[in-house]
Formats: sequence, structure tokens, C-alpha cells
Amino acid sequence: MALVPATGCTFYLLGTLVHRNPELLEGVWPLRPTAFGLLGLLAGLGFMLGELPNSFIKRQMGIGPGEPGRGLAAKTVFTVVDRIDSMLGMLLVLSLAVPVPLRTWLYVIVVGPFIHWFFSYLLFLLKVKGRPG
Repeated sequence: MALVPATGCTFYLLGTLVHRNPELLEGVWPLRPTAFGLLGLLAGLGFMLGELPNSFIKRQMGIGPGEPGRGLAAKTVFTVVDRIDSMLGMLLVLSLAVPVPLRTWLYVIVVGPFIHWFFSYLLFLLKVKGRPG
């Protein structure tokens, strides 16, 4: 529930920073801070919506929330998909609103899963999540 407004606020702060420091604008959308905030809301929504197809398939297979797939192949596939589905949803929604370069898509898809794992592990260490990664 907090992801969408938190992403909106973060994008708004980024927009404010870029707006006040035009030299940072290279490679960033030329938007006002409010538009950045709205774009952040869309990004957060896309991130959450990106998880729905994978979650639906897992529930149809009897796999509960936060559980890995059963068997090595299913566990591997669902682990990979769990790491990138949200990012793909976010990138898709952002791409409908603003141009998102292919380089950004590749960077998010390659680096994003490691960041995702790091935060999942951190939440496990803080006892917010029941299992690491």
C-alpha cells in the first residue's frame, strides 16, 4: 500500500532536484516536479500490477504467497520471474507515459534483481519477511 505514494514522493523529490539543477537534466525527462511525482505514482502502480500475472499463475498451481515453486524447474522459473515481473510492469507503464531508452530497460532488468534480492534479504534480517530473498 505504501509503495505507490512512496514512489510518487521519491519521483517528486527527484524532479525537484533536477528542476533546481538543470545540469542534471541530461538523460532525464524534462518535466516539472509535479509531473515527476505523477510519473512516480504510475511507476509504483506499474510495479505492483506487474506482480499480478505471476501471482495469479502461482495461486492456480497451489503455491502460496511468498512460497517458491515446487520442484527445481518451477522454483528456478518462479524465482527469476519474481525478480523481474514488477520491474517489467513498471517499465511498461513508464514507457506508455514517457520515452524509456532500451539502455534503461536493460539496466533495470540486469541490475534490478540484485537490488530486489538485497532489500528482500535486508527485510528478512529485520524480521519483516519470513524468508530471505
